Amino acid sequence: MKADGAWGRNVYVCGPANAWSVIGEELPSAGMAPGKVLAAGEGTTVWKDMGGDVIGAPDQLQVVGLRGRPVSAVAPNGGDVLTWDSAAGAWQPGMPLGQYEAGEGVTIAGRSLAVDGATVPSYSTGEGAPTGQCEPGRDYYLDLSGQEMYVCTSANTWTALSWRLHSHAWGALTGNLDDQADLRTALASKADVGHSHVLGGDLEGNVGAATVIKLQNRAVAPNPPSDGQVLVWRSANQRWEPGSAGGSFDPLDEITVWYRENFPNTATGSGSIGAYGWTSSCTGGSISHTGTGNGGKAVRMTTGTTSGNYCTIYLGSVATSDALLGKIGAYASWDSVFRFRLNGTGAVKLFIGYLKGGIVDPWSGERIGLEFDTTQGDTQFMFVTVSGGTTRQASGVTADTGWHKLRIRSETSGIITFTLDDGSDVSVSTNVSTTRAFNPIFFLSTQEAAAKSADALRWYWRGPDVR
Repeated sequence: MKADGAWGRNVYVCGPANAWSVIGEELPSAGMAPGKVLAAGEGTTVWKDMGGDVIGAPDQLQVVGLRGRPVSAVAPNGGDVLTWDSAAGAWQPGMPLGQYEAGEGVTIAGRSLAVDGATVPSYSTGEGAPTGQCEPGRDYYLDLSGQEMYVCTSANTWTALSWRLHSHAWGALTGNLDDQADLRTALASKADVGHSHVLGGDLEGNVGAATVIKLQNRAVAPNPPSDGQVLVWRSANQRWEPGSAGGSFDPLDEITVWYRENFPNTATGSGSIGAYGWTSSCTGGSISHTGTGNGGKAVRMTTGTTSGNYCTIYLGSVATSDALLGKIGAYASWDSVFRFRLNGTGAVKLFIGYLKGGIVDPWSGERIGLEFDTTQGDTQFMFVTVSGGTTRQASGVTADTGWHKLRIRSETSGIITFTLDDGSDVSVSTNVSTTRAFNPIFFLSTQEAAAKSADALRWYWRGPDVR
């Protein structure tokens, strides 16, 4: 030990022989301060502060970074994680990203979820008009006492909106319409003098002179009524008409008629089929009754077995002078109903209706009625009028072996209306003779070597009383 040597460098050791070497290193005095550490440099030692990802004295180190990336000093909340914030260039504490996404009308600020006031209206209630601040397009207020709605139309400005319980009473209007500028505009500048409104629907005419022309959209006839008459529905005209309550006619009800034939007689010879002189005529066939009782008894026409054989029944004889109904095409109004049944739909010709007097075969002269002719390829019953020309129109009803109701009527001279099985009306205004006398007829003909049959049940007529 060298007594006068520098402290820390005054102890020597011998080695090698005769060579003394000092033990220890002299600590540098430069930069020596509390909290610094001695670091070996290149050829020397120096005092240095702690740095990099830590700061502070060795016994109080604080990590301020991770692998050279700063860590924010912001205090974290429970559940926070360190998330890299590129804008700040540091790890920041916060909620885990990706768990929530703000939808329409929602904002997320850290751990807080809130309504987005920019897109979701804010509603409030109170007693009386609103007095607080408001933001236009966002704030709405309901006055519970006055039952009035308010909307914020500009910054801190509330505007009342009228609603269904809000009312305004008209004051007295005096003077001419021209004096009421706003009202005159609302009425499209119409003058008060001569102003009119045309009515429609069940009424016609002006407001001050309205006339009811329909009831529940059903027409009312303009005919002047007589004392004691009532309004009676006329299906033929599709309107209400003045008439008698007890004597009105509707052949569809088969009750109130002027002229009816139920073919009740038990005899089947010519002139004895019914009550009004019906005639029968068959070639190789026969006429017989079928069914029981007057209400359900029908006349059955059965042809012979040779193609072209026919069987028919008609009112009166075939002579022109005996056409009892007369010139029905010229009548202004008449109505009738036929009940019939065809017992087979193969290779037959059937005619039901009215035939010109003086002939038997409907296909050889003028006729008005319904026919089914397999020689023309018919599959439906056909409405037909023949007088100088021919009009055939499908009825829409397929020919079968069931009972059918044929209605033939006229409300205007020369116009015939057909209805089958209470279906749609079909009117024909051509080929209708007004000079020929007609008789009602049921006619059946076979078109093959086999007998055919059809039944005639009833005939009703309302027109000139020919009894």
